[in-house]
Amino acid sequence: MSFIANKFSAADSVLGYLYQARLGLLWALKRLRVSSDFVVSLETIDDVTFERRGQPDELLQTKHHLTRSAVLTDASPDLWKTLRVWFEWSLANTNSTETYFYLITTSTAGIGSAAAKLREFDRDVTSALLSLETTAQTSTSKTNEAAYKVFLAASVFERRTILERVVILDGTPTIGTSTTS
Repeated sequence: MSFIANKFSAADSVLGYLYQARLGLLWALKRLRVSSDFVVSLETIDDVTFERRGQPDELLQTKHHLTRSAVLTDASPDLWKTLRVWFEWSLANTNSTETYFYLITTSTAGIGSAAAKLREFDRDVTSALLSLETTAQTSTSKTNEAAYKVFLAASVFERRTILERVVILDGTPTIGTSTTS
């Protein structure tokens, strides 16, 4: 896909919404192989929400970057904005203990970063938690300040319990990238 970029262009935003819809459809098709007992919605609790029996069981946050390369570091606004949404929702919903959280991004998790430690495989939640706690306690980022407060307001047990259900799926293809040969 080719888009003319200018300061008034909404192309990135539109592509982000299309990316959400595309991923929602893909995940729904995969789930249909196992069961049709679910509801999928866009832009409700998160970008894409899957519910069974009225309870969310998967929340998908999508981050699509077409015009800029992004790396998920321990102080990445993409990571912290997402964590803030998930922590606020989880702490307000005591029945959220079965909900899994997926950050699906075209960005790449930095080597040794908390995001890299929360990937689907070779997870190290303890180390990721320590990295995030250190960042939240020492960073001076105004952009992430509200997210740091929400994160640190949770007990250590709550932080760990939520992070156990966080999965980072990084380096995903952009909407304009063909995934077929």
